[in-house]
Parts: sequence; structure tokens; C-alpha cells
Amino acid sequence: MILDFIKKDLQRHARDPVALILWAAIPLVVAILMRAAFGGSGGHVPQASLVIADQDGSFASQFLRGAFGQGPLAELVVVSEADSAHAVSLAADGKVSAALFIPRGFGSDYLAGKTPTLTLLKNPSETILPGIVEEAIAVLADGGFYLRELFGRPIRTIRGLSDAADARTDSVSNEITSEIQLPFQKASPYLFPPVVRVGTLQEASGAAQTRTFGFLTLFFPGILTMSMLFVGQALAVDVWSEHKLGTFRRLEVSPRGTRGLVLAKVLTSTLVLWMIFEILLMVGRYLFRVELERIHLAALYAAVCGFGVLAALHLVMVLARTENGGTVLCSLIVMPLVFLGGSFFPFETLSPTMRAVGLATPNGQILVQIKRIAFGDPLTPAVWITALGCVVVGSIIVWLASLQARRRFLGAS
Repeated sequence: MILDFIKKDLQRHARDPVALILWAAIPLVVAILMRAAFGGSGGHVPQASLVIADQDGSFASQFLRGAFGQGPLAELVVVSEADSAHAVSLAADGKVSAALFIPRGFGSDYLAGKTPTLTLLKNPSETILPGIVEEAIAVLADGGFYLRELFGRPIRTIRGLSDAADARTDSVSNEITSEIQLPFQKASPYLFPPVVRVGTLQEASGAAQTRTFGFLTLFFPGILTMSMLFVGQALAVDVWSEHKLGTFRRLEVSPRGTRGLVLAKVLTSTLVLWMIFEILLMVGRYLFRVELERIHLAALYAAVCGFGVLAALHLVMVLARTENGGTVLCSLIVMPLVFLGGSFFPFETLSPTMRAVGLATPNGQILVQIKRIAFGDPLTPAVWITALGCVVVGSIIVWLASLQARRRFLGAS
């Protein structure tokens, strides 16, 4: 009986393949937008390209250019130099993320205490990478302001010196030295905190285990849980379509009854999700070049765990008094889970508090195990416990949903 129900639902879905394509396309479009926003391959850190047109050539402008090659900023921004006309051309043609123009007199205005103006031309076809450059320049501008405030007095003393011999006396040198040392002494607790030695935890074998993933690689597995919730909500509405078509009432007077109908709907939805997961993972690996391994096992595992999620969505749908009410109720549950459960914001990029909240969600726990499979990590008992828990809890929820469907659509007690 259940197999007949599944066959019937699969035939219905096969007659409307556009719906399946659209269901798979929604999370895929999100992945495409993320790839377009960051650019490049999913296996690399996203980098913004910045061309600098330095019309000043002063020490201050050289310091500003060199700041982009220091520390973590050097990993985010790739800097090149060009004249003003060429920089405008590169930005207009979309060949760089942004172009920075340092005007003449920038260094002298900065040292004189004036407010120099920097011009940033951003590539309109990109959103995130030019924003990284803009934020970096804003941080450097704030740092330059406080640096000038901190050492403003010795800077003014040095600028006030003349070329006369008496201006280079020992007293003047000592005065400048003390003026420079005093701010350092006041700021030393903040600029030079106690040294902290950082160690690296290693496996029992003693070999360090270091793996680096790009943002798109960390983000892509969340597409599966996003599909699980969005597509699952769309598939759960079908139980109300069966009610409108009179399926429940016809089965009630048949020898088979309605006992296996909800279970068949959930199993059919699980098979549909499995097909969608296979498509998404193959597109991610072979088209987007995302570093994914064991994609078929990951798709199957996500579908098995999705059984529990689909059962819960079907139960929510039949708890509502109307189809619209069920849709709204499911949306109120799905949207927070999507945002908190690592689908839009990978756990690796969140604060410890937000990561703990995300891991407390069911889709967050499922996502962690999917990543373990897709990234080729060793399979721990938690992988199988999570899948088994989804199947067991999902089976109980299906039974409750079947009882509630009879009450809702047939008035049965």
C-alpha cells in the first residue's frame, strides 16, 4: 500500500518537473550569488583587487600603500599601482574591485593637522569585495588620526625646525626624543601586551593536522540544509492538496484506509530531496570546483536525516486549521532555523555564542555531520547517532502526523 502511494506521488512530481527544478534552483541561486560576490574558486580565500594611484609620493602616502601588504590585510587585498587614468580605466572595465586615488599634498596636509581627502572608486559589479577595501581604508584612516593625535607635538616640533645649525642642538634632540617616548610609555600597556605563546594541538601520531577551506567551501554544505527546510516546506503543503482532491475521504471508505498515506508522503519527499541533494553536490564539485569529497554518501546521509525534518514539517502543516495557516506556521519555524543553523552564515565564521546557538538547532547538528562527510573527515559515532535519531524521532512524528491528519481532514477521534 505504501509503495503504491509513493509510486503515485512520484508520478505526480514527474508530470511537473519544473517544480522540482525550481525547488533545486532556489538554494543553487544562493550559491551562485555567493560565488559571484566573492569570485574565484571555492577553495581559496576571497581577495579584493585594489589599484592605487599615488599622486603625492610622500612618506605618508607610501605608509598608506604599505599598510595593505601587512598582516591579515595582505591576505584579503591584492594591491597594484597605476597612474590615475589607468586606474580609472581598470575600475570602469571591472578589472579591479576598487581604485584608490591619493591626491597631491596628502602627506603635508596630514602632518599639518588638516583633513586630507582620499577618493575611492568601487567596481559596481561587485558588492562584498569593494566593501572590504572601503572598510579597510576607514580603519586605516581612524588609525592615522589617532597616530597623529598621539604624536602631534613631536611632529609639530620637527616641522618647525629650520635648517639653521642652532636648530639641531642636543637640547632640541632631547626634547623631541622625550616627546616621542612619553606617548609610547602611556600607550605601552595597550600596544605591547604580555607575550602569549600559542601552541598547536596535534594528533596522537604527532603530525600536525592543518586544513584550510575557502568561504564558499564552508558555505556550500549549508545549501543542503537550506534545501531540506525550504523544499521540505513546499512538499509538506501537498498534504493539503490531497485533502482538497478528496484523497483522504476516498481512502477512508476503501479497504486500505489512510494509515500509510502520511508516511508515504514523507518517504516520497525524502526521495525527492535525495535527488535534489545529488544535483546540488555534483554542481558544487564539478561546476563550482568546491572541495567536496564523498558527495554521494553526503547526499544519501542528508536525505536520511531529512526524513525527520520532513516528518516535523508535515506535522506542523496538519496542526494548522488552514493551508495558509500551515504555510505561515512553517515559515515562522523554517526561517529562524535557516539563519541560525549555519545555512547562511557558516559556523566557522560565527562567534562562540552564536555558534553554540546554531549547534543547538536540529539542522545545525545535521549540517556538522554533513560537513564531516563532505570534507572527507573520519566518521565518528556522532554521524550515525544523528542519522539514527532523525529516523527514530521522524517515525514517531509521522505516527503523530497521521493521527492529526485524520482528525483534521476526517474529523476522526
